[in-house]
Amino acid sequence: MIHVGIVGAGAMGRLHARTVAAFAGTQLVWVDDVHPERATALASVHGCGVGQGAADLVVVATPASTHVDVAGRHLGGWVLVEKPLAPTVEQARRLAHPRVLVGHSERFAWADIEDPHSVRIITISRSSPYAGRGGDVDVAADLLVHDLDLVRLLVGRPLDLTGVVGHGASPEDALAVGVRWDGGEAELRASRRPGPAERSIVVDGVPLGRRDGPEDPLTRQLRAVVERMEGRSSAVATPDDGLVTLALVERVRAALLRSRASRDLPGRPT
Repeated sequence: MIHVGIVGAGAMGRLHARTVAAFAGTQLVWVDDVHPERATALASVHGCGVGQGAADLVVVATPASTHVDVAGRHLGGWVLVEKPLAPTVEQARRLAHPRVLVGHSERFAWADIEDPHSVRIITISRSSPYAGRGGDVDVAADLLVHDLDLVRLLVGRPLDLTGVVGHGASPEDALAVGVRWDGGEAELRASRRPGPAERSIVVDGVPLGRRDGPEDPLTRQLRAVVERMEGRSSAVATPDDGLVTLALVERVRAALLRSRASRDLPGRPT
């Protein structure tokens, strides 16, 4: 039995707690939060302890800006850090540890592609209206990071950025990003503006379905984490995955900054 502790009792922490408590191979032993009342309430639901203690696996479900500090305290064991690994590549490098795993759970949500290397065109749309969490990072690190990771996983090749467009009141509200690889290209759209939530992936003109079966993505991810802890191969994201994807996120940010700077040049028509 793998004993699990969770740092963060917000929306994602509650989802992880439910997943760990229901999984046959794990036991939730404690939860912690900077707001003690939230940790106490979540612990009462699952009958576990409050406050950090011993655990085989620690799940970090706190704001991204705290990931390095929180996860860094638990590097003696296994740590699953919610995405993004950190707000920047420089910070994320501090978590490049063989027992750190990254919570890119969307890679467990979609059906597999039989021949990834034959993929030529991918279109991904993701709309998730801002609901008061994840605001310490921009839409690129909050939403687009999922889809950059997915495309990397689907095609299995290095990606190159081809273009970035920002929409809305600020360029961080919604993005359209082009990427390419040897033999193909993708258009990725991510938005936190008000409106209906949406997630869709179209591969070579055919919509990709959600993965069938009774397990949800977090349960599949937890199973993959346990397999990795047991020394077996699994699809769970590693710090290397997180760092490569964050490097693409930073290139998106840099492109947005250049775009804003060019619009603000003196004498340029508005």
